Amino acid sequence: MTTQDFALDDELNKEQRVVEAEIRMPKLSEIKKPDIDLEPVKNVAEQALITTLGIGVLVARGLRKAVTAAYEAGQKAADDPDSLTHKVVEWMHQPPTQPDADPSPTRRISIPVLPISNYDGLPIAELVTRIETLDATQARTLLAYEQAHDNRETIVAALQARIDQTAE
Repeated sequence: MTTQDFALDDELNKEQRVVEAEIRMPKLSEIKKPDIDLEPVKNVAEQALITTLGIGVLVARGLRKAVTAAYEAGQKAADDPDSLTHKVVEWMHQPPTQPDADPSPTRRISIPVLPISNYDGLPIAELVTRIETLDATQARTLLAYEQAHDNRETIVAALQARIDQTAE
């Protein structure tokens, strides 16, 4: 057919045509199912289930063995008097400490305030210079602190000299 033939056909067939079709669905009884052997599928499913259950059993056994081994290791460490585990177990077995039967409602705490700021961080030469500006009470406070802490001879001597000097 040529292009001209198509053009002639279009001119001749200008009227519309209706095409009818009937589609019939088969009934379920008419459908023939293929014969499929499901036995291999059942076997694979059974093997997968058994394997999964087996994994669960092995995990449970392994967990039980791990917990048992951990307990035995802890018990062995607790029996060794030099181990931290022994000290922790010993501490846990101590009876709780009883609070004082009659605690006083208030307690006085005396915290000396050092008259020289950054006292512990200053070099000795600077401390000796600053000690010369203290009054007797301040010098006594520092003397008690110095004797209780570093007890440096040069500082103790300078403080004692300042106390003697202010007492005159």
